[in-house]
Amino acid sequence: MDMKEKILECARGLYNEHGMSHVTARIICKELKISPGSFSYHFKDKSLIIRMLYKEMLLEMKGALGEFTERKPGITVYLDMHFKLFQVQEKYRFFYLNLNEILARYEDIRTEFLGNVQQELEMGRAMIHSYVEKGILRKDIEGRTLDRLIRVGRILYNFWTLDAAIMPPLNEHAMRLHYLNICCGLLEPYLEPESLREYRAYFDQLEKEAVRGN
Repeated sequence: MDMKEKILECARGLYNEHGMSHVTARIICKELKISPGSFSYHFKDKSLIIRMLYKEMLLEMKGALGEFTERKPGITVYLDMHFKLFQVQEKYRFFYLNLNEILARYEDIRTEFLGNVQQELEMGRAMIHSYVEKGILRKDIEGRTLDRLIRVGRILYNFWTLDAAIMPPLNEHAMRLHYLNICCGLLEPYLEPESLREYRAYFDQLEKEAVRGN
């Protein structure tokens, strides 16, 4: 890992722990035991770190999504995919905890983020409609209900980290159980019987792992 990567890694950890606005270049330098000159050689200011971390996060999310493109569609795949995305979000949780500030301060990130929101909504619609066609979800779901599921699901997906920040700490398995249940539980009432059995078996296993993790 070169110094530029070390600075990014250190900044990400400090932002996650203390909040973006409380971490200065001086604090990053102190943590890494480097001089301000060494820092400024790689980054002229903190804004470049935020932008690069955002790019890294997007790449990791695309990589997580790519893992599931070859798998046969199903509710287990849907849940596994969301867990992978949750792991990326947890790694970069400062971004979601400081989302309003970042979007207000960095116009380029705001533009890209809003474009990604539209892509997420389109992807969500395509996935949900595909699940209806493949018999994973019921075929009698009204169009407006489907649209609500997609939009509410996206809101939960983008803001569950805020809920996690104010909740009592959970172990890894308990957190996975809690937030998958919140963000993916929207689909439970609309699952076909076979998918519902898979869904419940998945969460039964998560509950056992959460108990063992305590």
